[in-house]
Amino acid sequence: MPPKVSVNICCYNSEKFIKETLQSILDQTFNDFEVIVIDDGSKDKTRQIIKSFSDSRIKYFYQDNQGLSISRNKAIELSKGKYIALIDHDDCWIPDKLELQVQLLEKNAKIGLVYSDSYIVDEKLNIKNRFFIDFLPYRGNIIKPLLHLNIIPCLTAVFRRELVDMIGDFDPALAITEDYDFFIRIAFVADIDYIDKPLARCRIHSDNTTGKNLEKLYKETISILRAYDNKTKDSTIKKVITEQLMKNYRMLVLFYLKFNRLPCINKEVMTLINKEKNIFIRWGLFLLSFLPLMMRRNVFNILFMVKKP
Repeated sequence: MPPKVSVNICCYNSEKFIKETLQSILDQTFNDFEVIVIDDGSKDKTRQIIKSFSDSRIKYFYQDNQGLSISRNKAIELSKGKYIALIDHDDCWIPDKLELQVQLLEKNAKIGLVYSDSYIVDEKLNIKNRFFIDFLPYRGNIIKPLLHLNIIPCLTAVFRRELVDMIGDFDPALAITEDYDFFIRIAFVADIDYIDKPLARCRIHSDNTTGKNLEKLYKETISILRAYDNKTKDSTIKKVITEQLMKNYRMLVLFYLKFNRLPCINKEVMTLINKEKNIFIRWGLFLLSFLPLMMRRNVFNILFMVKKP
């Protein structure tokens, strides 16, 4: 009989944290699960650490390095559970996480995905914050708030396996926003629910990928938003998409200003000039392209400090 839940872990050179991650899964109060581990070409002791666990529910698969999206797709392909739970190799779960989320999914067939709050912790799992501090979670049809911001902590997401047949796999073209794109697609076809309790620990450390790739983060987000702008005819959704496109263009320009990437700055400034509806900001952006670097930064910050988000 197949397990109720397939826990998917994709890892690469994960010797530092993978033991704690796996142990937090095995310590769950709900135990009808399998753990599908995709080792994406690790060169360290990741394999040995995973193999040191004798629990038959852990299923280890090694592949040459192919990236996170392809690894996630491979994990789903190998999964036999009714539900898929995602966790990264450096994060941990609270013991009753799966039990609470599976209960919610079993009670309501309309719910396609359940997420929760999460602790933000340091390398030693000391609590520093919570995910939902500066913004609110949403439940039900959350497509608009989700397009506004990725409010689903990936390490808390549990979704129905059958949805993958409807929406498709993770996009291999996306390196660090593949989960955001995937969650948006789920939100277009199913309701999403939320548990108002931290059920995971998101570890922040020096090796985190997203913080090192802000340029890629902004570019991939722009690509995702453009794609959904072309797909939808809903004017209210298009309005949200336009606002977020502008926000990400601005952040990309600020990134280029910070690192003096002048050719990139001019290209993205022209994109902003063409899209910006506020006439004063349009002229400010145009004049910005003629100023020295330090003055550009100051003017750009002033322009968008006064503009509503």
